[in-house]
Amino acid sequence: MSTALDLAQVFAIVAHDLGEQPGVEATTCKIVHLARQSVNCDMAAVWHLAHGEVRLDAATDLSTASRISKVLAATRQGPAWASLQQHAVVRLEDLHNEQRWPRYREMMLAEASPLRAVVAYPLQVADRNIGALVLYSQSPSFFTDELVSLGSLFACHAAIALDSAQSLSGKDHLQVALATNRTIGMALGILMSEYKITKEAAFDMLRAASQNLHRKLHDIAEEVVTTGVLPEWVGPPAS
Repeated sequence: MSTALDLAQVFAIVAHDLGEQPGVEATTCKIVHLARQSVNCDMAAVWHLAHGEVRLDAATDLSTASRISKVLAATRQGPAWASLQQHAVVRLEDLHNEQRWPRYREMMLAEASPLRAVVAYPLQVADRNIGALVLYSQSPSFFTDELVSLGSLFACHAAIALDSAQSLSGKDHLQVALATNRTIGMALGILMSEYKITKEAAFDMLRAASQNLHRKLHDIAEEVVTTGVLPEWVGPPAS
């Protein structure tokens, strides 16, 4: 059996396992555990950016990942931060010799972290940036070119699975909102008429405004019903 066929079978199983997860949280947790197993590294984690801050979604070692999150927040440096900002694969060969991110290196060493090598992958589907999958090893230069390529394949599968889970979650939230809140339904109708978009796209607009303005979804919907426009909306969504 060829190596290519072996990999195809492995990633077919990975795709199936990820697709079977019930929701975004379960999918993200499955991603980090399968990623660590796939490349036999010491830790895997998924982060995303929210309002300019790094947020931890899941990790195989939550205690260590939480400490790294504090380092990322304090320094805005390191492979995870760089990958999230640049939407590119970023590799760190050996923390002890790293020169690109001095504050990150200093704080990580101050944490007495045993982690030495890191590779971070952007999780992207089309033009949507979902986050970053970051793999860690206690062995310097652990991530060879072959392992980095293997991780890239896994990250592609992970991004598709996570994007699908998020999409399904959004539709579930929409159905709950419509079933329980007449105001939200009226707001969706206004936005659908104004921007000539689907119900799902209109709900995404409400949800984005709620998150960006730090206001409840219902409050945003009430303003749309009252004024006919989305608060502080700068333009219609992409069709």
